[in-house]
Amino acid sequence: MKNLQQFDEQRINDLIENNVAENKVLEYKQFLNLEGDSQKKEFLFDVSSFANASGGTIIVGISEENGEPSKVIGIAVDLDAEILKIESSVRDGIAPRIIGMHCYGVLIDNDKSVLVIEIPKSWNAPHQVTFKGADKFYSRSSNGKYKLDVAELKNAFIQSEVLTQRIRDFKRERLNAILAKETYVDLGNFGSIVLHAIPLKAFGLDADQGIELMKLSNSRMKPISAGDTNCEFNFDGIIAKTQIGNAGDEYNGYLQVFRNGIIETANSHLLRPYNGECNLPILSNAAYGVNFEQDIIRAIEECISIYSYLGIAAPIIFFVTLLNVKDYGLEMASHSSFNQAFRNKLDRNILQLPELLMNENKLDVSTALKPIFDTIWNAFGKSGSKSYDENGIWRLPMR
Repeated sequence: MKNLQQFDEQRINDLIENNVAENKVLEYKQFLNLEGDSQKKEFLFDVSSFANASGGTIIVGISEENGEPSKVIGIAVDLDAEILKIESSVRDGIAPRIIGMHCYGVLIDNDKSVLVIEIPKSWNAPHQVTFKGADKFYSRSSNGKYKLDVAELKNAFIQSEVLTQRIRDFKRERLNAILAKETYVDLGNFGSIVLHAIPLKAFGLDADQGIELMKLSNSRMKPISAGDTNCEFNFDGIIAKTQIGNAGDEYNGYLQVFRNGIIETANSHLLRPYNGECNLPILSNAAYGVNFEQDIIRAIEECISIYSYLGIAAPIIFFVTLLNVKDYGLEMASHSSFNQAFRNKLDRNILQLPELLMNENKLDVSTALKPIFDTIWNAFGKSGSKSYDENGIWRLPMR
């Protein structure tokens, strides 16, 4: 996903021409020196102050006078090496880790570039600079960075806890609505897979009022375990529904994009009973032609595609929940040698899998999901998912 506000040469020059002064979300540096401990600490204070406040941008290669930009100087460095040094310094010198920081260069002539460091407003603030025992918390105002006092620090921790609780409450309310059949389609009484994709900004204190849903009006979004469907608007945002089988069949699914960017997609067709048995299908065969792990991978990739189209950036958390799955088994079609090992049945009706955090604007979904899929296989007495090779690489062909 591309940051819609990403700087280019024209936007850099506009800062000079329009005399855009430093402010709460913008700081200029003529150069960046990370060699000395004091210089590195000062830089880390800058970065953490942005993350603990409203986010912001540090632009290296612009001279300034009294906070106002005077000239684009540029820096002549190995950008890749410089970015690695910056990312390493921030990763090792600030705790907890700042998620979603983005560094890139803007070429201004043949041998010089401007370095842009974009720091998001953090969802897991407050961040503490720990490098060389600094042990300090900073935030930011229109006058620059400042050290948080005790009251401000306490409030920062409370805000972080509030964000976490709001996410949990939303997920719980939505799952309860699905179980009570008070949602968009009737998923029936058998097992269902539900995926929630939650951009952290959706619950931030500065959350957008809404997203440009009209962009999706002519798209063909794909609910989990289903092909393309038409979209229609509803009170919550925009939805794509699917019905597999004959009219009146209980096996339904949908993908709902809420106005704040949250996505909920669910389907019960994948976990329908077959020959009187309820199982999580794990390999394709002539009877099923499905694989629940594969469909979860594809559903998350669909969400990422939608976010890319809408310009919604990471961090994003994905939650996978299996509903109505008590006494479900695990079926490895065409692998009769595994039948004995999979006599175990799931012991709960609601199986909430570990969340998946997308830190950056790209994600190798199948690889990232392996530890989560492993937890399901653990419930059936196996050490991990058999859908991966010995190197942890997804090995089943995608449909």
